[in-house]
Amino acid sequence: MIKRPKQVERSQKSYLSNEKYQDYAESQFKTIYDYLDELTLRQDYSLEEKEIGTWVDGKKIYRKTIFLSGTFSAESSTVVMSDSDIDTIINMYGITVNDNIFQTTIPYSYPNQNMAIYRHNGNIYYYTKINISNVYITLEYTKK
Repeated sequence: MIKRPKQVERSQKSYLSNEKYQDYAESQFKTIYDYLDELTLRQDYSLEEKEIGTWVDGKKIYRKTIFLSGTFSAESSTVVMSDSDIDTIINMYGITVNDNIFQTTIPYSYPNQNMAIYRHNGNIYYYTKINISNVYITLEYTKK
């Protein structure tokens, strides 16, 4: 939560001569802090599905992070989850943590060392061309 400044008593606001302006300024001030609180909440990452906002079509946006443990062989695709409830994927991204020695973001592209997340035929997949372990994948999506 964003720390809100202390409320100022109306008598302390005498520098503003127009009371309607004072009321308007106060309402905007509160709105800005409410908006900042909302943005802070949207940065919450969890292994549980969380509602984080609204998409352009009015549908709720959800975020879920999935942890894939183990070692993934080069040239392999792994099913992360079924997408049967998903309508629109807004964002797919992730990180790999390989024994705290090597860490990178996904998607990752380097000659012969690609990693990607993609949606195909009813599933979300993680693809890698390198041996890697411990993958965190975050999906942001709307539901059908």
